[in-house]
Amino acid sequence: MFRFFRTLRHRLLTENRVSKYLLYAIGEIILVVIGILLALQINTWNQERQNRSEERKYLLRLEQDLQQDLLRIGVVRENYETRLVLALRILEAMPDSHVEYIKQWPWLQEAKANYSRNPYADGRSLGEDLHNILIIQHFAPQETTMQELLSSGKINLISDDSLKIELQYHYPYLEGIARFQDVIVMEVQKNYRNTMIALNISSYNQSDLGEIIRYPTQREQLVLALENYLRLTTSMLGDLSYNPDSVHKRTSTLLNHIQEHLYSQEP
Repeated sequence: MFRFFRTLRHRLLTENRVSKYLLYAIGEIILVVIGILLALQINTWNQERQNRSEERKYLLRLEQDLQQDLLRIGVVRENYETRLVLALRILEAMPDSHVEYIKQWPWLQEAKANYSRNPYADGRSLGEDLHNILIIQHFAPQETTMQELLSSGKINLISDDSLKIELQYHYPYLEGIARFQDVIVMEVQKNYRNTMIALNISSYNQSDLGEIIRYPTQREQLVLALENYLRLTTSMLGDLSYNPDSVHKRTSTLLNHIQEHLYSQEP
């Protein structure tokens, strides 16, 4: 092919046919330009195909992460519901406690219903119930995939702009919840644990409530610790599962958007 064009060009020059040679040269330039454009277009198609393939891999990983988050939220919610019901039950049996504000919590009955279906909720003694209130399950979101997307700059592989923005807002929100647990929740737990130690209460304590809170000072300590725990528990339950913008609802919505985007790309 190239030998043919060289022969043609040589013949036109030797025959001094300048006008035809110029037309030939222009045609050759056009062919070269078309070739370059085709090569660029093919390269663009290949790059786009690679980007979409990589995007899909990341979205599948994010889908798995969010599914794990939802399972974890369920476990943590059950833990907080158990603590809520046990603490409320004990406070209702104690004089001078203030539980009316908890009874007005809009999702209390739902939390109680969930608790009643949990076969491992109740302890076998008051000491066990008080000890179970102490046990905290933490929500720690799966962030590995998102951190990789951000640190590598590959977040721009997400072709759906609204999904990209949603991802970038979702994980900082989860980090805020996690920080709240690490600071506020642990501080309240520490105060409650110190109260348990001061009152000699352990999971092996078989005493009834009257024996545990014989003295007003001890009773006040336990009431205060339980009330603080209840306030924190209702706040965390709302943030995790019950509020309209809870972690569970946000995570479910984001998961649905990812799945919609994934399945819309299927051949």
